[in-house]
Amino acid sequence: MKRLQKLISLIGETQKSHRPLRYIASRLAVKFWKHLNFVRIQREGYHINISPSSILSEIIVNGRTSFTFDETYISSLVRDGEDFWDIGSNIGHIALCVKSRFPNSNVYAIEAHPETYGYLCRNISSNKSGVIAINRAIGDKISGEIEFSSSYSDDCNYVQEHLVRTTDKMYLPKNNQTILVQATTLDALVAAFSNKDDKIACIKIDIEGYEYFALEGAQETLKRTRFVYFEYWHRLVGKYGYSFRDIENLFDSCNLTVYKINEGSCSYNGARGLANASSAELDSPGCTNQNLLAINNALI
Repeated sequence: MKRLQKLISLIGETQKSHRPLRYIASRLAVKFWKHLNFVRIQREGYHINISPSSILSEIIVNGRTSFTFDETYISSLVRDGEDFWDIGSNIGHIALCVKSRFPNSNVYAIEAHPETYGYLCRNISSNKSGVIAINRAIGDKISGEIEFSSSYSDDCNYVQEHLVRTTDKMYLPKNNQTILVQATTLDALVAAFSNKDDKIACIKIDIEGYEYFALEGAQETLKRTRFVYFEYWHRLVGKYGYSFRDIENLFDSCNLTVYKINEGSCSYNGARGLANASSAELDSPGCTNQNLLAINNALI
């Protein structure tokens, strides 16, 4: 019965896909990834190995257009020789892209889930990239082990601390499995891995709504960082009980101003392509996921 249900589900998802053959290929790759170790998906400047990853599936379905906005925009924020920190790196596609374009930069890829971290390390090794991988969850304190969700939808896993009750099930994993992972603050990692004189060009954060707490533990780092690239959706952060105003106030205390990246802006070009970000808009019921950029104007 379960096999029949899975087959019916696969047929339904295939019919809904705009690229059905690619969708089937992505499902097969995820299912039989251990037998496809020799397969590499070539991207611009780097490659990705086959793994049971939702990110990998999207890359197979959408091809070279997958994640090109993030890769292009983030790359426009970095200069060769400056540091880049990727929090919530998953399989490392953003970190690998930045390192391929800026070989003299220190690129740090932080991933909390141990299995996903393994796929990240494999991609880093096979690219011979020199990206530095760190297996930690990033939060507001150095807390040793914390609870972390463990779903087959690896891009939806999230920290279990600071959760509040919510009726919105957006991006909550379908299973209730959790694991314990090591947690620390970004301030602690930066102090351990980089020199005080190292210039931090950009921090990219994508940790499923836990961004506010990661930023709370990064306030010293933020003061020496030129850009912070992150997404905000009130439905995603609702499970943690904070609003955009809380993030805005935290950035303001570290002398950074948050802007919304306008649609169609492929790269950073000063004030052009940016708009003021407000809680009234971003926390309104009809607002969807937004790409945001926090700028330290003193370092521009």
